Amino acid sequence: MDKLGVFGCALDPDERELSIKRKIKHISENRKIKHSTPYGAMSELIGMLGLNFEKKGEMEVETWLKPFPDRSDLVFMTVPNFVSFIDTGGCREYAERIYQFTKKSIFPATPFLVGVDHSLTGGVLKALSEKYGKEDLGLVVIDSHFDGISLPVRCDMILYADENSDSPTDIGHDHYLWSRNDSYNTESFIKFLIKEGIVLPKNVICAGVSNYPSEKMFGFNDPRVKRYLAEFLEAEDQGLTIITKDNLIKDPSILRKAFEKLDLKKVYVSIDMDIGANASCEGVRFADGYIGMSPKEILKIADDIKEFFTDKDAIVGLDLMEIDMHTVNELTYTLGLKIIDKIFKN
Repeated sequence: MDKLGVFGCALDPDERELSIKRKIKHISENRKIKHSTPYGAMSELIGMLGLNFEKKGEMEVETWLKPFPDRSDLVFMTVPNFVSFIDTGGCREYAERIYQFTKKSIFPATPFLVGVDHSLTGGVLKALSEKYGKEDLGLVVIDSHFDGISLPVRCDMILYADENSDSPTDIGHDHYLWSRNDSYNTESFIKFLIKEGIVLPKNVICAGVSNYPSEKMFGFNDPRVKRYLAEFLEAEDQGLTIITKDNLIKDPSILRKAFEKLDLKKVYVSIDMDIGANASCEGVRFADGYIGMSPKEILKIADDIKEFFTDKDAIVGLDLMEIDMHTVNELTYTLGLKIIDKIFKN
């Protein structure tokens, strides 16, 4: 494998009110922080692994969209501003910047992106798809969520779940859930990559998924639930493989069988750190109350990736995404390092 070109992008346009309040709190307290971006922390630690890599730097992000905005950005810290950014194509624009950055500043090295918003992965995939061709490029996503669901559909499902829960909280008034556009973003980017022909659905594996509909949901008549179910079924009908967390824990060999079926010489591995949320690590966005996988279970996945792809010199890029800089701690970084070490250890 070529030398790893490690680079970062700290785009963090989380439109939820709690996230925005944390940023406002940081601005008001003016706290000193050791690392303000995932790349800043991980690029130092990766050197401990003895890998053949080169630090390629970070792609610039507007300060109001970073995990820790400047004091002058206080006026932008509102739900409508972040919603507008996402719904008018802001995540798409940054993915395009990552695409250009990968071509101009990373190649011929193997791209290794460390960042926040998972939608940035699409930019690296686009560059690799052009380089190797979509027929020969596979995508393996390790993630607690299936990031191929339209934003309006997902928001409707959140509202439905809230209406039918015993929780005393009322999220129905939250601005970020209403009248959303079907935009390219962290929750939908896989759907767009397939629709635009950047990757073929038969070459995509999403493993560790916790938000796959339960059997009971298939009997519900609410149109919001039916739309949610339809998006999963459509993806699978196209040939995309979704492996749920529960099935993967019950039968770890299911992932190996999916890898054998993939049988490609070029594979991109994308790891959303929420795969360990509330079980192996903190410091990830969109934990959602899901219980992720244990360190042992996650590192078994990394072992399988090494056996099927690293040892065959098939990995052409990878990333670690969705690191929450407001709650990240040593456990998060340690797990990330162990994953990388497992995948690339000689």
